[in-house]
Amino acid sequence: MTSTHEPFDDTAKAFYHRLFKSWGLSVETERVVFSRSRTIDLVVRCNDADQKRLQKTVFAHFRQFNALELKGFNDPLTVANYKRIMMRAWGLESQKPSASTDQDKLSELPNQMTVTIVCVTRPDNILDKFKQELRFVQIEAGIYYSDDVLGRWIIHPSELALVEKNYPLLPLARG
Repeated sequence: MTSTHEPFDDTAKAFYHRLFKSWGLSVETERVVFSRSRTIDLVVRCNDADQKRLQKTVFAHFRQFNALELKGFNDPLTVANYKRIMMRAWGLESQKPSASTDQDKLSELPNQMTVTIVCVTRPDNILDKFKQELRFVQIEAGIYYSDDVLGRWIIHPSELALVEKNYPLLPLARG
C-alpha cells in the first residue's frame, strides 16, 4: 500500500529497474541528491548502443544520463514538485568524485541529460495553466516536451496510444 508521500510501492520501482536492466542499461533506484535525503526514483545511464536500442520505445528520448520520476495518484505533479524535481536533476552530477573519466564528464553536460516525469494524474496546471512559462508542447498523445538545455519530458500514460513502444508505461494508465 502506498502513502500520500510515496506514490509508488517498491514493486513498481523494481519493475522499471528490472526493465531497464533487461535492456542492458545501467540503472539505480532512489539516488540521493544533496545532504538532506532527497531522492530521484530512477537514474538511467545510456551509451550509444543503449540509445539505439531505446529508439523503438517510449524512452527513445533518453540521452546519456536520465532522471526518471514516477508521480502517482496520491502524489500528483504540482509546480512545487516540478521545481524540486528539476533542482534534484541539476544536482545529480554535482556530487561526483573528481576522478571521473572523459565519458563521465560528457554525461555531466546538461545537453546530455533528460528528466522524465511519468504522471498517473495529468498535471493540468503545468501542461495548461503554465504552458507559456514552462514551454511544454505535446509531441504525441500523452508525451509532452520542453526544449531546454536540460531535456524535460512529461508522460501521462492514460493518454498514450496503444502501440508496442508504449507498453512499458501502459500498466500505469488509469481507466
